[in-house]
Amino acid sequence: MGIIILCVVIAILLLLLLAPISVRVRYAEDFLFQVKFCGIPLLVGKGKKKKKKTAPSEPINDGKEDTKEKSEEKEKDSFLKKLSDLKDNLNLIIQLLKSFLKYSRKRIVFKKLDASLEYGTEDAAKTAITVGVLWSALYGVLPVLDKVFMVKNHQFSVHPIYNQPHFSARVDGIIRTRLVHIIFIASVLGIKWMKYKKTKKKV
Repeated sequence: MGIIILCVVIAILLLLLLAPISVRVRYAEDFLFQVKFCGIPLLVGKGKKKKKKTAPSEPINDGKEDTKEKSEEKEKDSFLKKLSDLKDNLNLIIQLLKSFLKYSRKRIVFKKLDASLEYGTEDAAKTAITVGVLWSALYGVLPVLDKVFMVKNHQFSVHPIYNQPHFSARVDGIIRTRLVHIIFIASVLGIKWMKYKKTKKKV
């Protein structure tokens, strides 16, 4: 009886590890983030586009210029410190990125990748040139993305809008992997990170 229960538990664990996980991100009139496990929605996040705030016509002088300058200096110092920390850990970032790229290609799949852009200006010639640049940019990103993930289906489009300023973007992507792949990649990256920290402490 105990062997049967153990076999059932192992079988359930294997099914869970090999079960598909999909992440969908859509951006159009609204924003959608959805995570599914075995086709069952686990996490759904929705949001609407934020309206742009109009800037005030004239700056208000409230006599706090010195405080503002000190705040800007502090922000600058904080930024420089963060930049220095990033520089110190650049080797770790490169190692982790290399490990991720090595294992992600066959384990993380873009089941769907759709991107649609609309662009327009009052100048028709400028619109045509910019649309051509956007087409090149989209298909320039695809080979780079395909080296990191396996892209199975994609559809790109850029629509020119003549004689009026306009820009809008719609993106819809579905990434699929398995729980065992997530655990494996996380374990590899975790081991790399611990080894690097251990080596750094010895120096």
